[in-house]
Amino acid sequence: LVAVRQGWLNSIVTTAVFDFNAFAGGDGTEDNPYLVDNAHQLNNVRSFLHAWFLQTGNIDLNIYPYNQNTGWIPIGTISAPFRGHYNGDGWKIDNLYINTLAGDVGLFGCSSDNAELRNVVLTNADINVVNNDPSETGILVAYAVNSTITKCSSSGNVHGAFNTGGLIGYSSSTTVSDCYSTASVFGSDYVGGLIGTLYFATVERCYSTGHVSWSGAPHGGLIGSNLYGFSTVAGSYWDVQTSGISTSGGGEGRTTAEMTYPHAANTYMGWNFSYVWQTDALQQNSGYPFHKFVHQVAFPIISYTPVINGEPVIVTITCSTLNAIIRYTLDGSIPTETSNLYLEPVWVSPDDDSLVVVRAVGFKDGYLPSPYASADINFSTIIPEANQDLVGADKFKLRACPNPFSDLAEITFSLAKADRVNLRIYNQRGQLVKVLTDGTYGKGENKAVWDGTDSNGRPVSSGVYFLRLQGEGICQTGKLLLIR
Repeated sequence: LVAVRQGWLNSIVTTAVFDFNAFAGGDGTEDNPYLVDNAHQLNNVRSFLHAWFLQTGNIDLNIYPYNQNTGWIPIGTISAPFRGHYNGDGWKIDNLYINTLAGDVGLFGCSSDNAELRNVVLTNADINVVNNDPSETGILVAYAVNSTITKCSSSGNVHGAFNTGGLIGYSSSTTVSDCYSTASVFGSDYVGGLIGTLYFATVERCYSTGHVSWSGAPHGGLIGSNLYGFSTVAGSYWDVQTSGISTSGGGEGRTTAEMTYPHAANTYMGWNFSYVWQTDALQQNSGYPFHKFVHQVAFPIISYTPVINGEPVIVTITCSTLNAIIRYTLDGSIPTETSNLYLEPVWVSPDDDSLVVVRAVGFKDGYLPSPYASADINFSTIIPEANQDLVGADKFKLRACPNPFSDLAEITFSLAKADRVNLRIYNQRGQLVKVLTDGTYGKGENKAVWDGTDSNGRPVSSGVYFLRLQGEGICQTGKLLLIR
Protein backbone atom coordinates (compact mmCIF):
# COMPACT_ATOMS: atom_id res chain seq x y z
CA LEU A 1 0.00 0.00 0.00
CA VAL A 2 1.15 3.58 -0.80
CA ALA A 3 -0.51 6.77 0.47
CA VAL A 4 -0.61 9.59 -2.09
CA ARG A 5 -1.42 13.30 -1.65
CA GLN A 6 -0.99 16.06 -4.19
CA GLY A 7 2.00 18.18 -3.39
CA TRP A 8 3.35 15.67 -0.92
CA LEU A 9 5.91 12.91 -1.29
CA ASN A 10 4.40 9.47 -1.53
CA SER A 11 4.48 7.38 1.63
CA ILE A 12 6.78 4.43 2.05
CA VAL A 13 5.44 1.12 0.78
CA THR A 14 3.63 -0.96 3.39
CA THR A 15 3.11 -4.67 2.80
CA ALA A 16 0.67 -6.95 4.59
CA VAL A 17 0.52 -10.70 3.99
CA PHE A 18 -2.72 -12.56 4.73
CA ASP A 19 -2.45 -16.33 4.79
CA PHE A 20 -5.99 -17.64 4.43
CA ASN A 21 -4.69 -21.20 4.78
CA ALA A 22 -2.74 -20.57 7.97
CA PHE A 23 -4.82 -23.22 9.74
CA ALA A 24 -7.32 -25.91 8.85
CA GLY A 25 -10.12 -23.98 10.55
CA GLY A 26 -11.11 -22.15 13.72
CA ASP A 27 -10.67 -18.60 14.91
CA GLY A 28 -8.20 -19.13 17.77
CA THR A 29 -10.69 -18.85 20.62
CA GLU A 30 -11.28 -21.38 23.37
CA ASP A 31 -14.61 -22.44 21.87
CA ASN A 32 -13.27 -22.51 18.30
CA PRO A 33 -9.49 -23.10 18.37
CA TYR A 34 -7.25 -22.92 15.34
CA LEU A 35 -7.02 -26.40 13.80
CA VAL A 36 -3.49 -27.63 13.13
CA ASP A 37 -3.21 -30.49 10.63
CA ASN A 38 0.26 -30.24 9.02
CA ALA A 39 3.80 -28.99 9.54
CA HIS A 40 3.24 -25.58 7.96
CA GLN A 41 0.19 -24.93 10.11
CA LEU A 42 2.21 -25.95 13.18
CA ASN A 43 4.86 -23.44 12.12
CA ASN A 44 2.17 -20.75 11.92
CA VAL A 45 1.47 -21.13 15.65
CA ARG A 46 4.40 -18.77 16.29
CA SER A 47 2.42 -15.91 14.73
CA PHE A 48 -0.48 -16.29 17.18
CA LEU A 49 1.20 -16.72 20.56
CA HIS A 50 -1.94 -15.94 22.61
CA ALA A 51 -4.41 -18.18 20.77
CA TRP A 52 -5.96 -21.61 21.34
CA PHE A 53 -4.94 -24.52 19.10
CA LEU A 54 -6.16 -28.07 18.48
CA GLN A 55 -4.10 -30.58 16.50
CA THR A 56 -6.25 -32.71 14.21
CA GLY A 57 -3.81 -35.25 12.70
CA ASN A 58 -0.32 -36.69 12.83
CA ILE A 59 2.38 -34.24 11.72
CA ASP A 60 5.72 -35.26 10.19
CA LEU A 61 8.41 -32.56 10.41
CA ASN A 62 10.77 -34.51 8.16
CA ILE A 63 10.03 -32.16 5.24
CA TYR A 64 11.63 -29.02 3.86
CA PRO A 65 12.55 -26.63 5.44
CA TYR A 66 12.17 -28.18 8.89
CA ASN A 67 14.64 -31.01 8.21
CA GLN A 68 17.32 -28.78 6.64
CA ASN A 69 20.24 -26.77 8.07
CA THR A 70 19.41 -25.78 11.67
CA GLY A 71 15.96 -27.36 11.40
CA TRP A 72 12.93 -26.30 13.38
CA ILE A 73 12.83 -22.83 14.94
CA PRO A 74 11.31 -23.05 18.44
CA ILE A 75 7.95 -21.38 18.99
CA GLY A 76 8.21 -18.55 21.52
CA THR A 77 11.22 -16.81 23.02
CA ILE A 78 12.09 -15.31 26.41
CA SER A 79 11.08 -11.88 25.13
CA ALA A 80 7.99 -13.14 23.25
CA PRO A 81 6.89 -16.40 24.93
CA PHE A 82 4.05 -18.68 23.91
CA ARG A 83 1.11 -17.62 26.09
CA GLY A 84 -1.62 -19.66 24.43
CA HIS A 85 -3.10 -23.13 24.76
CA TYR A 86 -1.96 -26.00 22.53
CA ASN A 87 -3.87 -29.31 22.64
CA GLY A 88 -2.16 -32.06 20.64
CA ASP A 89 -5.19 -34.30 21.18
CA GLY A 90 -2.95 -37.39 21.18
CA TRP A 91 -1.78 -36.97 17.57
CA LYS A 92 1.94 -37.33 16.95
CA ILE A 93 4.50 -34.71 16.01
CA ASP A 94 7.21 -36.84 14.45
CA ASN A 95 10.85 -36.15 13.52
CA LEU A 96 11.42 -32.83 15.27
CA TYR A 97 14.95 -31.84 14.16
CA ILE A 98 17.06 -29.02 15.59
CA ASN A 99 20.82 -28.50 15.14
CA THR A 100 21.82 -25.06 16.35
CA LEU A 101 24.16 -22.89 18.38
CA ALA A 102 21.23 -21.04 19.93
CA GLY A 103 19.77 -21.60 23.38
CA ASP A 104 16.21 -22.19 24.62
CA VAL A 105 15.59 -25.01 22.18
CA GLY A 106 12.62 -27.37 21.79
CA LEU A 107 9.33 -27.52 19.92
CA PHE A 108 8.53 -24.49 22.07
CA GLY A 109 11.35 -22.22 23.16
CA CYS A 110 9.56 -20.54 26.04
CA SER A 111 6.04 -20.74 27.50
CA SER A 112 4.72 -18.31 30.09
CA ASP A 113 1.78 -16.39 31.52
CA ASN A 114 -0.60 -19.34 32.13
CA ALA A 115 0.28 -21.08 28.88
CA GLU A 116 -0.96 -24.67 28.53
CA LEU A 117 0.55 -27.60 26.62
CA ARG A 118 -1.74 -30.62 26.67
CA ASN A 119 -1.82 -34.06 25.01
CA VAL A 120 1.30 -33.37 22.92
CA VAL A 121 3.08 -36.51 21.63
CA LEU A 122 6.60 -35.96 20.25
CA THR A 123 8.30 -38.97 18.64
CA ASN A 124 11.76 -39.55 17.13
CA ALA A 125 13.04 -36.09 18.06
CA ASP A 126 16.66 -35.25 17.27
CA ILE A 127 17.95 -32.13 19.03
CA ASN A 128 21.60 -31.11 19.11
CA VAL A 129 22.57 -27.81 20.74
CA VAL A 130 26.26 -26.97 20.37
CA ASN A 131 26.39 -24.30 23.05
CA ASN A 132 28.34 -24.16 26.28
CA ASP A 133 26.63 -21.01 27.52
CA PRO A 134 23.78 -21.27 30.04
CA SER A 135 20.64 -22.18 28.12
CA GLU A 136 17.69 -24.54 28.28
CA THR A 137 16.92 -27.53 26.07
CA GLY A 138 13.89 -29.85 26.12
CA ILE A 139 12.06 -31.75 23.39
CA LEU A 140 8.67 -30.22 24.27
CA VAL A 141 9.70 -26.88 25.74
CA ALA A 142 13.02 -25.41 26.76
CA TYR A 143 11.90 -22.90 29.39
CA ALA A 144 8.47 -23.25 30.98
CA VAL A 145 7.46 -20.57 33.47
CA ASN A 146 4.02 -20.16 35.02
CA SER A 147 2.62 -22.81 32.67
CA THR A 148 0.57 -26.00 32.82
CA ILE A 149 1.93 -29.09 31.06
CA THR A 150 -0.14 -32.25 31.19
CA LYS A 151 -0.40 -35.63 29.42
CA CYS A 152 2.57 -34.98 27.15
CA SER A 153 5.31 -37.40 26.06
CA SER A 154 8.57 -37.45 24.12
CA SER A 155 10.99 -39.89 22.53
CA GLY A 156 14.23 -39.57 20.59
CA ASN A 157 17.53 -37.89 21.48
CA VAL A 158 18.37 -34.53 22.96
CA HIS A 159 21.89 -33.12 23.33
CA GLY A 160 22.07 -29.82 25.20
CA ALA A 161 24.27 -27.93 27.62
CA PHE A 162 22.83 -26.51 30.86
CA ASN A 163 19.27 -27.33 31.99
CA THR A 164 18.60 -30.20 29.61
CA GLY A 165 15.68 -32.64 29.92
CA GLY A 166 13.93 -35.25 27.83
CA LEU A 167 10.69 -33.23 27.98
CA ILE A 168 11.47 -29.85 29.58
CA GLY A 169 14.73 -27.99 30.10
CA TYR A 170 13.80 -25.60 32.93
CA SER A 171 10.49 -25.55 34.78
CA SER A 172 9.64 -22.59 37.01
CA SER A 173 6.30 -22.00 38.76
CA THR A 174 4.89 -24.67 36.45
CA THR A 175 2.79 -27.78 37.06
CA VAL A 176 3.81 -30.88 35.09
CA SER A 177 1.44 -33.84 35.45
CA ASP A 178 0.86 -37.24 33.83
CA CYS A 179 3.81 -36.89 31.45
CA TYR A 180 6.65 -39.18 30.42
CA SER A 181 9.80 -39.29 28.33
CA THR A 182 11.74 -42.20 26.87
CA ALA A 183 14.30 -39.92 25.20
CA SER A 184 18.06 -40.30 25.63
CA VAL A 185 19.46 -37.12 27.20
CA PHE A 186 22.96 -35.66 27.20
CA GLY A 187 24.10 -32.35 28.70
CA SER A 188 26.73 -30.71 30.82
CA ASP A 189 25.03 -29.48 34.02
CA TYR A 190 21.48 -29.82 35.37
CA VAL A 191 20.57 -32.81 33.23
CA GLY A 192 17.50 -35.01 33.83
CA GLY A 193 15.58 -37.75 32.03
CA LEU A 194 12.35 -35.71 32.20
CA ILE A 195 13.31 -32.21 33.37
CA GLY A 196 16.71 -30.55 33.74
CA THR A 197 15.90 -28.08 36.53
CA LEU A 198 12.90 -27.40 38.76
CA TYR A 199 12.33 -24.10 40.55
CA PHE A 200 9.13 -23.56 42.56
CA ALA A 201 7.48 -26.17 40.35
CA THR A 202 5.29 -29.25 40.80
CA VAL A 203 5.70 -32.66 39.15
CA GLU A 204 2.98 -35.28 39.59
CA ARG A 205 2.53 -38.81 38.15
CA CYS A 206 5.37 -38.66 35.64
CA TYR A 207 8.16 -41.02 34.62
CA SER A 208 11.25 -41.28 32.43
CA THR A 209 13.22 -44.23 31.07
CA GLY A 210 15.85 -42.77 28.73
CA HIS A 211 19.61 -43.01 29.21
CA VAL A 212 21.06 -39.90 30.86
CA SER A 213 24.65 -38.76 30.19
CA TRP A 214 26.41 -35.70 31.59
CA SER A 215 29.77 -34.00 31.75
CA GLY A 216 29.23 -31.86 34.84
CA ALA A 217 26.75 -31.70 37.73
CA PRO A 218 24.13 -31.99 39.04
CA HIS A 219 22.18 -34.67 37.16
CA GLY A 220 19.38 -37.16 37.83
CA GLY A 221 17.38 -40.00 36.38
CA LEU A 222 14.10 -38.03 36.43
CA ILE A 223 15.05 -34.51 37.60
CA GLY A 224 18.50 -33.01 37.13
CA SER A 225 18.18 -30.48 39.94
CA ASN A 226 15.48 -29.39 42.38
CA LEU A 227 16.90 -25.93 42.81
CA TYR A 228 17.05 -24.98 46.51
CA GLY A 229 14.52 -27.76 47.23
CA PHE A 230 11.59 -25.44 46.51
CA SER A 231 9.74 -27.83 44.20
CA THR A 232 7.48 -30.83 44.82
CA VAL A 233 7.80 -34.17 43.02
CA ALA A 234 5.08 -36.72 43.86
CA GLY A 235 4.09 -40.15 42.54
CA SER A 236 6.82 -40.04 39.88
CA TYR A 237 9.48 -42.58 38.85
CA TRP A 238 12.50 -43.25 36.69
CA ASP A 239 14.11 -46.46 35.50
CA VAL A 240 17.46 -46.81 37.28
CA GLN A 241 18.64 -49.48 34.81
CA THR A 242 17.86 -47.86 31.46
CA SER A 243 18.83 -44.38 32.68
CA GLY A 244 22.11 -45.57 34.18
CA ILE A 245 21.53 -43.29 37.20
CA SER A 246 20.49 -44.23 40.72
CA THR A 247 19.94 -40.65 41.96
CA SER A 248 17.59 -37.83 41.01
CA GLY A 249 16.48 -34.38 42.08
CA GLY A 250 13.05 -35.91 42.75
CA GLY A 251 11.00 -39.03 42.20
CA GLU A 252 11.59 -42.67 43.06
CA GLY A 253 13.94 -45.02 41.25
CA ARG A 254 12.63 -48.40 40.08
CA THR A 255 14.00 -51.33 38.12
CA THR A 256 12.81 -52.07 34.60
CA ALA A 257 10.83 -55.06 35.87
CA GLU A 258 9.09 -52.89 38.45
CA MET A 259 8.12 -50.27 35.85
CA THR A 260 7.00 -52.51 32.97
CA TYR A 261 3.95 -54.71 32.56
CA PRO A 262 2.90 -56.18 34.93
CA HIS A 263 4.40 -53.39 37.04
CA ALA A 264 5.21 -53.68 40.73
CA ALA A 265 2.62 -52.79 43.36
CA ASN A 266 4.83 -49.97 44.68
CA THR A 267 5.00 -48.26 41.27
CA TYR A 268 2.49 -45.87 39.66
CA MET A 269 0.70 -45.62 43.00
CA GLY A 270 -2.38 -43.38 42.79
CA TRP A 271 -2.29 -43.18 38.96
CA ASN A 272 -5.55 -43.14 37.05
CA PHE A 273 -5.58 -46.28 34.92
CA SER A 274 -9.28 -45.86 34.16
CA TYR A 275 -9.17 -42.65 32.13
CA VAL A 276 -5.60 -41.32 31.83
CA TRP A 277 -3.14 -44.22 31.65
CA GLN A 278 -3.22 -47.75 30.27
CA THR A 279 -0.88 -50.64 30.95
CA ASP A 280 1.19 -52.07 28.13
CA ALA A 281 0.39 -55.77 27.88
CA LEU A 282 1.14 -55.76 24.13
CA GLN A 283 4.59 -54.16 24.43
CA GLN A 284 3.47 -51.16 22.40
CA ASN A 285 5.56 -48.86 24.59
CA SER A 286 8.26 -51.37 25.63
CA GLY A 287 6.05 -52.44 28.53
CA TYR A 288 5.76 -48.99 30.15
CA PRO A 289 2.33 -47.37 30.60
CA PHE A 290 1.12 -44.86 28.02
CA HIS A 291 -1.77 -42.44 27.66
CA LYS A 292 -5.28 -43.58 26.86
CA PHE A 293 -5.97 -40.50 24.75
CA VAL A 294 -3.38 -41.53 22.16
CA HIS A 295 -5.22 -42.56 19.00
CA GLN A 296 -5.61 -46.32 19.07
CA VAL A 297 -7.46 -48.82 16.92
CA ALA A 298 -10.73 -49.94 18.50
CA PHE A 299 -11.04 -53.29 20.25
CA PRO A 300 -11.85 -56.04 17.68
CA ILE A 301 -14.99 -58.11 18.13
CA ILE A 302 -14.71 -61.89 17.54
CA SER A 303 -17.86 -63.94 16.94
CA TYR A 304 -18.37 -67.49 15.72
CA THR A 305 -21.14 -69.91 14.92
CA PRO A 306 -22.00 -72.59 17.51
CA VAL A 307 -20.08 -75.87 17.44
CA ILE A 308 -22.26 -78.66 16.02
CA ASN A 309 -21.06 -82.23 16.41
CA GLY A 310 -17.48 -81.02 16.43
CA GLU A 311 -17.82 -79.55 12.93
CA PRO A 312 -15.75 -76.50 11.90
CA VAL A 313 -17.15 -73.09 12.82
CA ILE A 314 -17.10 -69.77 11.01
CA VAL A 315 -15.20 -67.02 12.82
CA THR A 316 -16.02 -63.39 12.04
CA ILE A 317 -13.88 -60.47 13.27
CA THR A 318 -14.99 -56.84 13.09
CA CYS A 319 -13.42 -53.53 14.12
CA SER A 320 -15.15 -50.16 14.31
CA THR A 321 -12.03 -48.16 13.35
CA LEU A 322 -12.38 -47.14 9.72
CA ASN A 323 -9.82 -48.78 7.39
CA ALA A 324 -8.18 -50.74 10.20
CA ILE A 325 -6.32 -53.92 9.22
CA ILE A 326 -7.05 -56.97 11.36
CA ARG A 327 -4.43 -59.63 12.04
CA TYR A 328 -5.28 -62.89 13.80
CA THR A 329 -3.78 -66.10 15.19
CA LEU A 330 -5.27 -69.49 16.01
CA ASP A 331 -2.63 -70.69 18.47
CA GLY A 332 -3.25 -68.30 21.34
CA SER A 333 -0.27 -66.06 20.53
CA ILE A 334 -0.71 -62.29 20.33
CA PRO A 335 -0.94 -61.20 16.67
CA THR A 336 1.71 -58.97 15.13
CA GLU A 337 1.79 -57.02 11.86
CA THR A 338 3.02 -60.19 10.10
CA SER A 339 0.29 -62.52 11.41
CA ASN A 340 -2.61 -63.85 9.32
CA LEU A 341 -4.47 -61.05 7.55
CA TYR A 342 -8.22 -61.14 8.10
CA LEU A 343 -10.13 -60.45 4.88
CA GLU A 344 -13.30 -62.52 5.28
CA PRO A 345 -14.87 -65.01 7.73
CA VAL A 346 -12.49 -67.85 8.58
CA TRP A 347 -13.27 -71.54 9.01
CA VAL A 348 -11.78 -72.94 12.21
CA SER A 349 -11.64 -76.66 12.92
CA PRO A 350 -10.18 -78.68 15.81
CA ASP A 351 -6.63 -79.94 15.41
CA ASP A 352 -4.76 -81.98 18.00
CA ASP A 353 -6.41 -79.95 20.73
CA SER A 354 -10.15 -79.58 21.15
CA LEU A 355 -9.63 -75.98 22.29
CA VAL A 356 -8.73 -73.35 19.67
CA VAL A 357 -7.81 -69.88 20.93
CA VAL A 358 -8.46 -67.11 18.41
CA ARG A 359 -6.80 -63.75 18.99
CA ALA A 360 -7.07 -60.59 16.92
CA VAL A 361 -5.39 -57.17 16.87
CA GLY A 362 -6.30 -54.16 14.72
CA PHE A 363 -3.60 -52.07 13.03
CA LYS A 364 -3.68 -48.71 11.24
CA ASP A 365 -0.94 -46.28 10.18
CA GLY A 366 -0.62 -43.42 12.63
CA TYR A 367 -2.56 -45.29 15.33
CA LEU A 368 -1.49 -47.54 18.15
CA PRO A 369 -2.55 -51.16 17.59
CA SER A 370 -5.71 -52.19 19.39
CA PRO A 371 -5.68 -54.26 22.57
CA TYR A 372 -5.90 -57.90 21.60
CA ALA A 373 -9.28 -59.64 21.51
CA SER A 374 -9.52 -63.31 22.37
CA ALA A 375 -12.09 -66.10 21.93
CA ASP A 376 -11.84 -69.71 23.14
CA ILE A 377 -13.59 -72.17 20.84
CA ASN A 378 -14.09 -75.43 22.69
CA PHE A 379 -14.80 -78.27 20.27
CA SER A 380 -15.30 -80.70 23.13
CA THR A 381 -18.43 -78.80 24.17
CA ILE A 382 -20.77 -79.44 21.27
CA ILE A 383 -24.44 -79.00 20.53
CA PRO A 384 -26.08 -82.11 19.00
CA GLU A 385 -27.29 -81.33 15.51
CA ALA A 386 -30.75 -82.68 16.23
CA ASN A 387 -31.25 -80.01 18.89
CA GLN A 388 -29.45 -77.22 17.13
CA ASP A 389 -31.56 -74.29 16.01
CA LEU A 390 -29.39 -71.41 14.84
CA VAL A 391 -32.23 -69.19 13.65
CA GLY A 392 -35.26 -71.45 13.62
CA ALA A 393 -35.24 -74.85 11.92
CA ASP A 394 -38.47 -74.03 10.10
CA LYS A 395 -36.79 -71.22 8.17
CA PHE A 396 -34.38 -73.26 6.06
CA LYS A 397 -32.75 -76.62 5.39
CA LEU A 398 -29.40 -77.18 3.67
CA ARG A 399 -28.33 -80.43 2.02
CA ALA A 400 -26.15 -81.71 -0.85
CA CYS A 401 -26.58 -84.71 -3.14
CA PRO A 402 -24.73 -86.84 -4.02
CA ASN A 403 -22.28 -86.63 -1.16
CA PRO A 404 -19.51 -87.75 -1.73
CA PHE A 405 -19.51 -86.59 -5.37
CA SER A 406 -17.06 -86.65 -8.29
CA ASP A 407 -18.74 -84.56 -10.96
CA LEU A 408 -21.66 -82.40 -9.87
CA ALA A 409 -23.24 -81.83 -6.46
CA GLU A 410 -26.77 -80.49 -6.28
CA ILE A 411 -27.22 -78.28 -3.25
CA THR A 412 -30.74 -77.70 -1.96
CA PHE A 413 -31.86 -75.14 0.58
CA SER A 414 -35.40 -74.42 1.74
CA LEU A 415 -36.52 -71.01 2.90
CA ALA A 416 -39.57 -70.20 4.98
CA LYS A 417 -39.87 -66.85 3.16
CA ALA A 418 -38.26 -64.96 0.28
CA ASP A 419 -34.83 -63.83 1.36
CA ARG A 420 -31.47 -62.64 0.02
CA VAL A 421 -28.87 -65.31 0.72
CA ASN A 422 -25.39 -66.26 -0.41
CA LEU A 423 -23.94 -69.75 -0.70
CA ARG A 424 -20.17 -70.17 -0.59
CA ILE A 425 -17.68 -73.02 -0.77
CA TYR A 426 -14.62 -73.07 1.53
CA ASN A 427 -11.68 -75.44 1.78
CA GLN A 428 -10.40 -76.99 5.01
CA ARG A 429 -8.07 -74.02 5.60
CA GLY A 430 -11.03 -71.66 5.69
CA GLN A 431 -10.16 -70.12 2.31
CA LEU A 432 -12.98 -69.09 0.01
CA VAL A 433 -13.09 -71.37 -3.08
CA LYS A 434 -16.20 -70.12 -4.86
CA VAL A 435 -19.36 -68.07 -4.43
CA LEU A 436 -22.15 -70.24 -5.81
CA THR A 437 -25.06 -67.88 -5.31
CA ASP A 438 -25.65 -64.38 -4.04
CA GLY A 439 -29.15 -63.11 -4.60
CA THR A 440 -32.78 -63.17 -3.60
CA TYR A 441 -34.56 -66.53 -3.53
CA GLY A 442 -38.21 -67.35 -3.03
CA LYS A 443 -40.03 -69.20 -0.32
CA GLY A 444 -39.68 -72.96 -0.48
CA GLU A 445 -37.02 -75.15 -2.05
CA ASN A 446 -34.16 -73.60 -4.04
CA LYS A 447 -31.23 -75.26 -5.78
CA ALA A 448 -27.65 -74.57 -6.81
CA VAL A 449 -25.00 -76.76 -8.44
CA TRP A 450 -21.28 -77.00 -7.76
CA ASP A 451 -19.09 -78.60 -10.40
CA GLY A 452 -15.97 -78.85 -8.28
CA THR A 453 -14.26 -75.75 -9.70
CA ASP A 454 -12.96 -72.59 -8.06
CA SER A 455 -13.93 -68.99 -8.83
CA ASN A 456 -11.62 -69.05 -11.88
CA GLY A 457 -13.21 -72.19 -13.28
CA ARG A 458 -10.28 -74.43 -12.42
CA PRO A 459 -10.95 -77.90 -10.99
CA VAL A 460 -10.07 -78.20 -7.31
CA SER A 461 -8.40 -81.23 -5.76
CA SER A 462 -10.13 -84.07 -3.92
CA GLY A 463 -10.92 -83.44 -0.29
CA VAL A 464 -13.39 -82.10 2.23
CA TYR A 465 -15.13 -78.80 1.43
CA PHE A 466 -17.62 -76.78 3.42
CA LEU A 467 -20.85 -75.10 2.41
CA ARG A 468 -21.96 -71.90 4.05
CA LEU A 469 -25.47 -70.52 3.56
CA GLN A 470 -25.95 -67.03 4.97
CA GLY A 471 -28.66 -64.41 4.84
CA GLU A 472 -30.57 -62.14 7.16
CA GLY A 473 -30.93 -64.18 10.33
CA ILE A 474 -29.57 -67.27 8.52
CA CYS A 475 -26.27 -69.04 9.03
CA GLN A 476 -25.99 -72.73 8.22
CA THR A 477 -23.01 -74.92 7.32
CA GLY A 478 -22.60 -78.30 5.67
CA LYS A 479 -19.82 -80.63 4.49
CA LEU A 480 -19.05 -81.95 1.01
CA LEU A 481 -16.58 -84.69 0.04
CA LEU A 482 -15.10 -84.39 -3.47
CA ILE A 483 -13.54 -87.55 -4.92
CA ARG A 484 -11.75 -87.24 -8.27
